[in-house]
Amino acid sequence: MLKPIAIFVASLILLVPVCLFAGYGIGEVIAALVYPPAPPATDVYREDRELFAGIYGILFIGGGLYVLCAAFAVFRLVGAIRRSRA
Repeated sequence: MLKPIAIFVASLILLVPVCLFAGYGIGEVIAALVYPPAPPATDVYREDRELFAGIYGILFIGGGLYVLCAAFAVFRLVGAIRRSRA
């Protein structure tokens, strides 16, 4: 009974950086499509791309990924508890 709970807590802790970096990466890809690349000397959209990736990527995409992964972890925890009681 203690092992599934420990795995659940560890997975929730490990999911935070994974979802954070995945959300930022996906936000960078979307920002590259929204703000066209410019030559390095006159890159006026660099801050906009970074802000877009930070806000939309981490906040919305990373947060959504975390909620989905946490819901799956809860589903696995409930299944493990039911199997141990049966």
